[in-house]
Amino acid sequence: MATERNTARLGDRLAVWQTRGAGRGGARVLHPMPDLPMGGDPDRAEGWIAGGLWDDPAAQTFGWLSDLAARGDETAGRFAAAALAQWTERWGRGDGWTPGFTGRRLLHWIAHARFAHPRGVPLASLDALTHQAAFLARRWHRSPDRLVALAGLAVASHALERPALRPDAERVARALRPVPLPPDALPDALTALLAIRLCWPDAPTAPFLAELVPAVRAARHPTGHLTRLWGGTGGDPAQIDAALALANLRAAPPACTGLKRLARGGTTVILRTDAPLPFEMSSGRHPVIVATPEGLATPQIRDTPLRRPPARQVAGDGYSLSAAHSGWKGVVHRRRLTLSPDGTTLTGQEAFEGRGRATRHISVHFPLAPGLTVTEDENGLHLQLPTGVVWTFDAPDMPVLATHPLRIVIHRAVDRLPARLDWTLTRRDATAQRTEHQTTGEMA
Repeated sequence: MATERNTARLGDRLAVWQTRGAGRGGARVLHPMPDLPMGGDPDRAEGWIAGGLWDDPAAQTFGWLSDLAARGDETAGRFAAAALAQWTERWGRGDGWTPGFTGRRLLHWIAHARFAHPRGVPLASLDALTHQAAFLARRWHRSPDRLVALAGLAVASHALERPALRPDAERVARALRPVPLPPDALPDALTALLAIRLCWPDAPTAPFLAELVPAVRAARHPTGHLTRLWGGTGGDPAQIDAALALANLRAAPPACTGLKRLARGGTTVILRTDAPLPFEMSSGRHPVIVATPEGLATPQIRDTPLRRPPARQVAGDGYSLSAAHSGWKGVVHRRRLTLSPDGTTLTGQEAFEGRGRATRHISVHFPLAPGLTVTEDENGLHLQLPTGVVWTFDAPDMPVLATHPLRIVIHRAVDRLPARLDWTLTRRDATAQRTEHQTTGEMA
């Protein structure tokens, strides 16, 4: 792996040197770009302005330019122009010359060129953009980030009027990969494909958009965020909305997403279909069961390490999801989640099969979303959302029902298998839930 990285680094440096002349006397005008859903956080722009921009290696992707454009005031514009001029002075000598970084850099720079250069793009910046486009023409296919590298090349070849830099369409079709995972990568991939489609209509993007758009929808909660079952931030809901609207496609999600989804009556459940079968749940636009850096909504068996094999016997019928895995040695776990037709009750069955009579301590963990108020009485645990909607958690005949900060844990010690742990989440305030769902509207 280290040898491959070193080889790629040397290849990138050689390509930078070989294309250094492309930026001299290149394009003299930058053609306007159609609007792209590049995201951007105006609050984050404050940090870029106040801190050292180039101290962060990720700054080489120019994501900060989208943050500054989202803020959009004169201070942000002047800072953006100064930062671009600073980078341009040393282009070709600094860091960030990889296909992935360069592709992202061109996307952000060209998308926000009017904001950063309201009086026209300086010739030095045009030379820098031309050099980077020539670099990508040589190296886009050599990167794991080849999709975003190709998008940067497509946008630059259009904006700089350099159609000869575009690769052969058949080569593009062979090089592009299926829908990427984890879901946190989906918005950038969708934006990249849309950029290619806008700037290079003849590119073979249709099959990949037909997979990617429904994959984004399958991974999305009514909150607007993507599932965090693989980690990540959940994405920018505004960027995802804009990208889905621009794509304007409707299709069933592909089988390769690694997810199964239930959605009824304003309640959404997303199950990750590999061991240990974690899930998330939202009520209207408010999360209830979530994925956190500290853990997922999954079972655990004390003193038993978990492997991560793919799930088997994955099934769903619109009201229920089921899957099984053998990640624990000698034990098969079967999880079944059933959502009532009106979305007011989620039932879980955790079945464990295996041999032997050794005592096993089995627990099931449910990380809760911040902002919930948790109370307890003889009927179970009551989880109140900020809107007033209440979900009651109950585990019938469970010897131990423990609550921790932002987490529910049920536990049982069994001396033989098979064994089963059942639980339910029931919405008690259906009127408030309907009001909440109606006032927030529908997702794209």
